[in-house]
Amino acid sequence: TFDERLGLLQQIVEAVAHCHRSGVLHRNLSPASVLVRRGSDSRIQVRLHRFQTAAWIEHSSVGTRHFHQLSQDIDRLYQAPEVLADPEKATYESDVFSVGCLAWLALTGQHPAATVGEREQRIQGSKDGEGGLRPSSVRTDLAILDEAIAFATQPNLHARADNVSEWFNGWVLEALTRPTADPSAGIDPCEAQKGDALP
Repeated sequence: TFDERLGLLQQIVEAVAHCHRSGVLHRNLSPASVLVRRGSDSRIQVRLHRFQTAAWIEHSSVGTRHFHQLSQDIDRLYQAPEVLADPEKATYESDVFSVGCLAWLALTGQHPAATVGEREQRIQGSKDGEGGLRPSSVRTDLAILDEAIAFATQPNLHARADNVSEWFNGWVLEALTRPTADPSAGIDPCEAQKGDALP
């Protein structure tokens, strides 16, 4: 169900936020690094693993070896552009990008793209502020989450959310709980223009 998928995403966010509060960047978040199981109480439980490429933020990535040629193509679909270019450039925003891609998967049921090149095309906007993944491009019923997912998956890390918890609570949950305008209510009298019929 949608609520289960949202709960799964919330647990991923909480796990990544815990890592960040401890000064750890994951740098390789993908579906393969998220373990999901149903507990004895029938609730979904999430654990992160595959921290082989993780880095302590105070020490950055110095001394960490990266074997791009060994990484699976699917993992690369979830890595931020700056991490693909140089894993030593990973930041909190890089993990937020990956969580945004995982949100795309959880909510649409699809990978962000078939190839990294296709994903890069998908996250590039026609003008500034229009980049990022937008779920409505594959599921129109998810249009309410376009801004939230796009904010996490902006190609430019400086235009991206920098705190995974604040992104989830302030963008995802806010979008889902925002009251929707009732088109049958007519025009807001404060916004009416000459000639508009008011209720």
